[in-house]
Amino acid sequence: MDIKQLLKLGMVSLIAFQLSACIPTKEERLAQNKSIARASDDPALSHALLAFAKNHKKYKAELHKQLVTIGIYNNLYENQISSAINSYQQKDSTKDAVAKTYIVTAKKRGHRVAMYNAAINKMILSIFNQGRPLRGEVYQYALDNALIEYDKNSRMVSVLVRLNSFMIPIGNVLHEQNSRFYLSGLARMIESKISRKTLQDNFIADL
Repeated sequence: MDIKQLLKLGMVSLIAFQLSACIPTKEERLAQNKSIARASDDPALSHALLAFAKNHKKYKAELHKQLVTIGIYNNLYENQISSAINSYQQKDSTKDAVAKTYIVTAKKRGHRVAMYNAAINKMILSIFNQGRPLRGEVYQYALDNALIEYDKNSRMVSVLVRLNSFMIPIGNVLHEQNSRFYLSGLARMIESKISRKTLQDNFIADL
């Protein structure tokens, strides 16, 4: 091996070492998330969702000051996106483990959770920039009902909506269900943008 090959190998090894040093360990990520949860708009809900993701390994949580996202990838064993969407819609996402954690957390603090139809889910997601789908990926904003937490004065405390994406990387459709929890600051912004009449017209039930 000549000097050029040795230098190249050394540079590659150095870059690989630096990259690995920058990747936080599982314990470091947990500590970071706990710190973010404490400083968030809603520490109680953020900590509950972080604990949920920790106990359900297939879910991945991402925490921010005003937003928590929980994602899960599913292989729906369909070879067409339209069929995969139909398959997903057979399930009621307001009864899944993520929604149950959200509802229990809200009720523990004496709040109520209202369910609205998919038009509200789409309307809320459309307020925010959800980014662009990858090539071949399809975003769906209106496959799920929306859940909104209210305090005793009927003010919004938090919001749970779902963004679904579908794509076919190889063979079957890959589906990502992304649960988005907008915490108090963003919930109040949503409250100011969607009229009470619109919410009443699309109301389904209190959970």
